[in-house]
Amino acid sequence: MSFYDAKVLFCSKSGDENCEKALYFLTQNCSNITICTGDWGDDIPPGMFSWAGDYILSFMSKWIIPESVLKNANLCAINFHPGPPRRPGAAGVNYALYDGDSEFGVTCHHMTSKVDDGKIIMTKKFPVHGSDNVSSLLKRSHEKLLELFFEIVTILKGGKNLPESTEIWDRTNFHTRNDLNENLRRIPADISKEELARRIRATFFNEWKPYLVIHGVKFFMD
Repeated sequence: MSFYDAKVLFCSKSGDENCEKALYFLTQNCSNITICTGDWGDDIPPGMFSWAGDYILSFMSKWIIPESVLKNANLCAINFHPGPPRRPGAAGVNYALYDGDSEFGVTCHHMTSKVDDGKIIMTKKFPVHGSDNVSSLLKRSHEKLLELFFEIVTILKGGKNLPESTEIWDRTNFHTRNDLNENLRRIPADISKEELARRIRATFFNEWKPYLVIHGVKFFMD
């Protein structure tokens, strides 16, 4: 059976330009695709639980795909993570900026029931510049993730085996959205000037801003 005739479940974020580009590329290389898209807080579509087929491709999806769904992929279930193996979980861009990482990247890996824990297939790395902020680093990581998606789908289309990376996840750097929102974005009243600059660089992005709590009232940076 060719990849073009395989049954594929594609899970991604709704309304995102790079997700739409990934889906369009997939439709040019596969004829039987079930699409599940959504955003943070959305319920998993019922169609995901009834799907059974060959491949699951999760590209910037906001869901942790249940093990019962992963088992329904006969050949493989892979995820495209917008961060390097050093940054599993959420908020990789934010903590990379906060910690002053000199390098960032994106990762393709096999999925298990545990977040960002499956064997790594391939990564793409790139430098972090001193001028980078959340917006610029996020943009480059999403562009690299799309490149990685194109490359992996091309491998599958060609009938070749997926690569096996020697890299492993660094679980000591695992973070959640709650870590970002309740810890990194929250500014202590006695913060130093240097620490404030680090947190602003790492968290100031669109409506997501650092905040200070005084007597239970949140004050957001403008």
